[in-house]
Amino acid sequence: MLVKYANRSGSTTDSYGMPILTYGTVSPIRLAFVHLDNTVEATNYGVDIATSYKVALTQLQCALFNEFTRIWISIIPNVAKDNNDYKVTIAPLSAINNGLMIISKRVSK
Repeated sequence: MLVKYANRSGSTTDSYGMPILTYGTVSPIRLAFVHLDNTVEATNYGVDIATSYKVALTQLQCALFNEFTRIWISIIPNVAKDNNDYKVTIAPLSAINNGLMIISKRVSK
Protein backbone atom coordinates (compact mmCIF):
# COMPACT_ATOMS: atom_id res chain seq x y z
CA MET A 1 0.00 0.00 0.00
CA LEU A 2 1.33 3.44 -0.86
CA VAL A 3 1.34 5.74 2.18
CA LYS A 4 2.88 9.08 3.11
CA TYR A 5 5.04 9.73 6.16
CA ALA A 6 6.96 12.57 7.81
CA ASN A 7 9.48 12.54 10.62
CA ARG A 8 10.05 15.10 13.34
CA SER A 9 12.70 17.58 12.31
CA GLY A 10 12.87 19.64 15.49
CA SER A 11 10.80 21.66 17.90
CA THR A 12 10.18 25.23 18.87
CA THR A 13 8.14 26.77 21.66
CA ASP A 14 5.05 28.94 21.56
CA SER A 15 4.57 32.17 23.52
CA TYR A 16 3.60 30.12 26.61
CA GLY A 17 6.72 27.96 26.49
CA MET A 18 4.86 24.89 25.22
CA PRO A 19 6.74 22.76 22.65
CA ILE A 20 5.63 22.84 19.02
CA LEU A 21 6.95 19.89 17.04
CA THR A 22 8.07 20.56 13.48
CA TYR A 23 8.06 17.92 10.77
CA GLY A 24 10.12 17.55 7.63
CA THR A 25 9.10 16.69 4.10
CA VAL A 26 6.18 14.34 3.53
CA SER A 27 7.45 11.37 1.52
CA PRO A 28 5.62 8.48 -0.16
CA ILE A 29 6.60 4.88 0.54
CA ARG A 30 5.13 1.49 -0.36
CA LEU A 31 4.61 -0.75 2.69
CA ALA A 32 3.08 -4.17 3.39
CA PHE A 33 0.25 -3.98 5.96
CA VAL A 34 -1.18 -7.00 7.79
CA HIS A 35 -4.06 -7.03 10.28
CA LEU A 36 -3.26 -8.24 13.76
CA ASP A 37 -3.93 -11.97 14.19
CA ASN A 38 -6.18 -11.89 17.25
CA THR A 39 -7.15 -9.96 20.36
CA VAL A 40 -4.36 -11.57 22.39
CA GLU A 41 -1.78 -10.12 19.99
CA ALA A 42 -3.51 -6.72 20.10
CA THR A 43 -3.50 -6.80 23.90
CA ASN A 44 0.21 -7.68 23.95
CA TYR A 45 0.97 -4.67 21.73
CA GLY A 46 -1.45 -2.44 23.66
CA VAL A 47 -3.54 -1.51 20.62
CA ASP A 48 -7.10 -1.93 19.30
CA ILE A 49 -7.40 -4.90 16.93
CA ALA A 50 -9.90 -3.06 14.69
CA THR A 51 -7.71 -0.01 14.01
CA SER A 52 -4.14 -1.29 14.11
CA TYR A 53 -1.76 -2.99 11.69
CA LYS A 54 1.53 -4.83 11.61
CA VAL A 55 3.83 -3.36 8.99
CA ALA A 56 6.59 -5.47 7.45
CA LEU A 57 9.72 -3.44 6.76
CA THR A 58 13.05 -4.03 5.11
CA GLN A 59 16.14 -3.30 7.15
CA LEU A 60 16.62 0.02 5.33
CA GLN A 61 13.00 1.04 5.93
CA CYS A 62 13.40 0.46 9.69
CA ALA A 63 15.68 3.50 9.84
CA LEU A 64 12.91 5.70 8.36
CA PHE A 65 10.42 5.27 11.21
CA ASN A 66 10.38 6.05 14.92
CA GLU A 67 7.82 6.83 17.62
CA PHE A 68 7.44 10.42 16.32
CA THR A 69 6.71 9.48 12.70
CA ARG A 70 3.36 10.64 11.33
CA ILE A 71 1.63 8.43 8.75
CA TRP A 72 -1.13 9.26 6.29
CA ILE A 73 -3.03 6.35 4.75
CA SER A 74 -6.51 7.50 3.80
CA ILE A 75 -6.15 11.29 3.85
CA ILE A 76 -3.89 13.92 2.28
CA PRO A 77 -1.43 15.71 4.61
CA ASN A 78 -2.20 19.36 5.34
CA VAL A 79 0.41 22.12 5.34
CA ALA A 80 0.94 21.90 9.13
CA LYS A 81 1.36 18.09 8.85
CA ASP A 82 -0.82 17.62 11.96
CA ASN A 83 -3.75 15.74 10.40
CA ASN A 84 -2.13 12.31 10.21
CA ASP A 85 -4.58 9.45 10.54
CA TYR A 86 -2.08 6.86 11.87
CA LYS A 87 0.80 6.91 14.35
CA VAL A 88 3.65 4.55 15.17
CA THR A 89 2.67 2.67 18.32
CA ILE A 90 5.70 0.39 18.47
CA ALA A 91 8.80 1.63 16.66
CA PRO A 92 10.41 -0.78 14.20
CA LEU A 93 11.96 -3.86 15.73
CA SER A 94 14.80 -4.74 13.39
CA ALA A 95 15.86 -8.30 12.75
CA ILE A 96 18.67 -9.55 10.50
CA ASN A 97 16.87 -9.05 7.18
CA ASN A 98 13.62 -7.31 8.02
CA GLY A 99 11.64 -5.48 10.64
CA LEU A 100 8.20 -5.16 12.18
CA MET A 101 6.37 -1.98 13.19
CA ILE A 102 2.95 -1.60 14.81
CA ILE A 103 0.81 1.37 13.79
CA SER A 104 -2.58 2.38 15.12
CA LYS A 105 -5.32 4.82 14.23
CA ARG A 106 -4.70 8.24 15.74
CA VAL A 107 -7.36 9.39 18.17
CA SER A 108 -8.74 12.78 17.11
CA LYS A 109 -8.36 15.66 19.54
